[in-house]
Amino acid sequence: MEVLIGSTDNKVYCLNGITGVKEWEFLTGGNLNSSPAIGDVDGDGKMEILIGSNDYKVYCLIGNGDPWAIPGPWPCRGGSALHHSNANDTDGDNLPDVLEISLGLNENNIDTDDDGMADGWEIGYGLNPTDDTDGILDADSDGL
Repeated sequence: MEVLIGSTDNKVYCLNGITGVKEWEFLTGGNLNSSPAIGDVDGDGKMEILIGSNDYKVYCLIGNGDPWAIPGPWPCRGGSALHHSNANDTDGDNLPDVLEISLGLNENNIDTDDDGMADGWEIGYGLNPTDDTDGILDADSDGL
């Protein structure tokens, strides 16, 4: 058991839940007045730590002992990866154009690498939407 806390010294602390000894800390860019949330953000079966900071960022931390932040925005299923219901999505792949441009994807083509899988679907399942060779993993062409 561990205890996670945010502090006004811009750090997230992880304390041993039995001894109270500090196990690790992570420096953010602002005070932390919110409570950390824990969830499996990237679908890998391991829990990540999310916390909002007064630097107008949400941090997603992974790793044990020496945590590091996953750069956002993070992919998600069922909508915009930026969680904007009004984000422009020209090609209808559930990725806003601004995100596709920042990732080097074609915002006018639902399948940038032409491998038969939509860019949003590939990102949601941890594949690379610019690598057409990951399509060969679907030997029966059923999209799975």
